[in-house]
Amino acid sequence: MIVVAAGALNKNSALRKIFEPHRAAVAAPVYDDPPGEEEINRWLSDAGLRNVPERR
Repeated sequence: MIVVAAGALNKNSALRKIFEPHRAAVAAPVYDDPPGEEEINRWLSDAGLRNVPERR
């Protein structure tokens, strides 16, 4: 496993362009001020995902 950490990357970042389309890679944002449950639910809804089970 390789973990790569970086500061703020915009959507045109070369580093994002390497990892995001790769089949075996995962790009995960980590925020200083993480989104709340309401914001996450809105993102899921905007993506067309409904009735996503909560994981606690």
